[in-house]
Amino acid sequence: MSENLDDRTRSQKLHQESQKEYDKAQNALCFVVLGAIFLAIGIIFIFLANKRENNQMVGVDTGSIAFYICLLGLIVGGGFLIYGGIKFFIAFKNRRVILREINTLKK
Repeated sequence: MSENLDDRTRSQKLHQESQKEYDKAQNALCFVVLGAIFLAIGIIFIFLANKRENNQMVGVDTGSIAFYICLLGLIVGGGFLIYGGIKFFIAFKNRRVILREINTLKK
């Protein structure tokens, strides 16, 4: 009887840990989405920062505010994507290990 009760409490704890890892993975995916949005903004502002003379593109105007917004978008977007991706894979891996433990308890 105590073995059954012990397995039950262990299973409950493992399910709680699994839920926490799932929540961490979902939070990480939010960072991935935000990173993609910031990257898109940065890419759009690359085109807005182009310098034109006589209807020909000469290069990027590094003194314009569009250039600084472009840099900010690319840096923040890249950082969020990397951070979210790493956190997602760690949480995904941990949750997979926990789910394996839960499945072994069922047998």
